[in-house]
Amino acid sequence: MYHDRPGSYADLSVARRCFSGRRRPPEVRPILAAQSRAVALADGVSARTTPRARTWVVAEVLAVSGLLIVATLARLPELLAIPAFTDEVEEIALGLAILRDGLRPLTNVDPYIGPLWNYALAGLFWLLGPSITIPRALVLTTGVLTVLLTYLLGRVWYGRRVGLLGATLLGASAAHTAVNSHIAWSNCVTPVFTTAGLLLIAYALRDDRPRLLPWAGLLLGLAFHTHPTAMPILMAAGLVVLISQRRWLAGPWPYIAALVGVAANANLIIYNLLTGGRTFSYAQEVQSSYEHEVGESTGYLGRLADLLVGLARALGSALDQRDSLLAYATDPLVLVAVTLLLGGLIVTVRRRSWLPILAVATSILTLPLVNPKYDPILEVRYLAPILPVCLLWIGLGLEWLGSGHRDDLRRPVGRGRSRLAALADQPTGTGRVVLAALLTTGLIVGSLAALSRYYDDVRENYRTGARILEVVATARQKGPAAQPVVLDQRLDKMSLGPGAGIVLRVLHLALDLDGVPSKIEWLGEERPHDARPGQLVVLAARSKPQFTAEAVAGLGLRAINGGTARVHSQASRYGLYQFGPATSATAGGKAGAAVATPAGKGSVTVAAPPAKGAAGPPTTQGKPAAVTRPPSGAATGTARSARNVH
Repeated sequence: MYHDRPGSYADLSVARRCFSGRRRPPEVRPILAAQSRAVALADGVSARTTPRARTWVVAEVLAVSGLLIVATLARLPELLAIPAFTDEVEEIALGLAILRDGLRPLTNVDPYIGPLWNYALAGLFWLLGPSITIPRALVLTTGVLTVLLTYLLGRVWYGRRVGLLGATLLGASAAHTAVNSHIAWSNCVTPVFTTAGLLLIAYALRDDRPRLLPWAGLLLGLAFHTHPTAMPILMAAGLVVLISQRRWLAGPWPYIAALVGVAANANLIIYNLLTGGRTFSYAQEVQSSYEHEVGESTGYLGRLADLLVGLARALGSALDQRDSLLAYATDPLVLVAVTLLLGGLIVTVRRRSWLPILAVATSILTLPLVNPKYDPILEVRYLAPILPVCLLWIGLGLEWLGSGHRDDLRRPVGRGRSRLAALADQPTGTGRVVLAALLTTGLIVGSLAALSRYYDDVRENYRTGARILEVVATARQKGPAAQPVVLDQRLDKMSLGPGAGIVLRVLHLALDLDGVPSKIEWLGEERPHDARPGQLVVLAARSKPQFTAEAVAGLGLRAINGGTARVHSQASRYGLYQFGPATSATAGGKAGAAVATPAGKGSVTVAAPPAKGAAGPPTTQGKPAAVTRPPSGAATGTARSARNVH
């Protein structure tokens, strides 16, 4: 390990203590003399290389700053639109309740997650004012910070070039951008804490500084606080201390680190003492729902295989669903990423750098015990804590490929070696550099292209959050005359696609954060008695297009500009309208004609239904579920889209 190298931090600290003493033992004098000569030589070299070192520092700062700017620019497009708002709105609503209602939860919405994320959102809402933009802007910031920490971690483990390569690959990662830098889940900020914790442990091992362990314990404890998927990283940190620094156990620092990590999750401990272990029972419920969602359990080996495939897809930017494993295995980007990953792993094993190996190994071996889902979109968050390490291994493979035989380019020409043979070696080494550069470019461009294709697919299927923002902007623009916005209660059964949040709750929260009042009503085909002309309405699509057109006509809805309403399509799930002037047909429910124009299908004339035929809410529907602010750690009991609990 790092502390075994000559001239390590421990050796220099001992020398300093010896130099500072007035009386020096005779056996120490030769060592001090040697150190003195070494220090004098180092001072001479330092005086000559200081300008060059400063140049390298400036170049490093510029390179990393540019990388962070590019990573930010890659994450800004579609930040609020793709993926469509998920059940993250429940965590956001809990943060809003902390601010407005004085709620002080011990857990997040899911009781196996701590409330750090909710309190952070509440603090930003208090500081900047409530906005639907803040949660996703915060998760974007943590995603970019993870890129910086990845560079620093790679710099400690493998050097500047590998750190820069790994951070660049993470900055361009389609999976990390679309999920861990866009979705405002607590789980999406876990990697920033795990990477920072690994970085401190790497510094502690390199410099033989066990005093850094308590800070690492705090960061890793907070990582577990954000989601239990950080537990394998905690296990790896403990194992590496036992393997490589067992003598640290004679001191207090490892134990202080453990206590600090536990203290960071004291709220979860208190909650489970008060609820009889609700965290564990709820976790079992979630695991059962996952198994039910994916079908019968395939056992540990099947889950392990799914994890490895999901990891390969995330590294190779294969975001789309394909028919078979062979389709992924023949993907060039996946093949290149996996090959370079294995090359970097081999180099890491030869160097006996156990911390990254244990971090990845414990995660791969333990996660299949509790989770069967690892698709790159949405479920990649479970693998996100080890993505920085894996991408650093890919960077290490690229660095080895490009400069592993760099000395061949400088090999002197000897007697038994002709100048022609020496020149023949140069293209080989240059070719390796060119190949490494091409592979790096291919991985980056391929990842960004995959992200663009994913965005296009989501837009084509109307599964974006852009229309949510349009509703809020329109309601704010039209002002009090169009408020409160009427939300169709049928939206409580609709989502914008797999993993997306319930439309009613997303709309209600987005309007609430923007200060726009709204109310939920069951909209049949009869105009509500208190409807005002110009009041905005969000109408859910019916089971068939003609039923939606009849509802638009019966309710007397108009387009936002006051013209004839064009009925929204089934794929868009809902449409934004305003109530038109009341007529005898719409107000009294008597027979009459009303016109609605379905989008792209020409005009159709439908008869407004009589009042006695108007549909009402079924008794099984219950009370409308506006965005619920759940009590501390309690399961909300509300159905989530595709059981997308996290």
